[in-house]
Amino acid sequence: MSKAVMLSIRPKWCEKIASGEKTIEVRKTRPKLETPFKVYIYCTRGVALGAWGKHFKVIGKFTCDHIDEYDDDTIFSFRHEDYARWNDFGLDRACMHPEDFQNYADGKWLYGWHISDLKIYDVPKDLNEFWLPSELYCEKERCGGCPYDQVADVNGEYSFDCEWKRPLTRPPQSWCYVEVMQDG
Repeated sequence: MSKAVMLSIRPKWCEKIASGEKTIEVRKTRPKLETPFKVYIYCTRGVALGAWGKHFKVIGKFTCDHIDEYDDDTIFSFRHEDYARWNDFGLDRACMHPEDFQNYADGKWLYGWHISDLKIYDVPKDLNEFWLPSELYCEKERCGGCPYDQVADVNGEYSFDCEWKRPLTRPPQSWCYVEVMQDG
């Protein structure tokens, strides 16, 4: 199973992504995945968002086909009035004002996740429809909590190829790894 990312995004930014206005998501970290990779959008607050209702849901997905790196020297070398140079860095596509960008950076590097192949779900998905990658929770030497724990084969040896899956039960603070969904 291949890995994807579940990304927590506030409703204001979800709306801008869904409308196509926001095509770069700026974050302080990036996953250790080669681009392109799949990203699922989790809307973080239970506010009315049109068809999404008042529920915390996974509202869609996109492909991150490129990640820009903004080092701290570059971020802080511009004057706020130098909008033309800021837009060279895609801040217009991130829907961020230069001052907000600098404040968010807080002296650290930032990463611009490029959004492509956006699909907003007709019916949002629940978090428990997504699975954590098994390498994040399955310690084959000492399983615990697995319904297949302590099940030996006919030779008395334990098999850890049980394919038990752990669903995502709470949203990520910023983002987390999940398995790619087969149907979407």
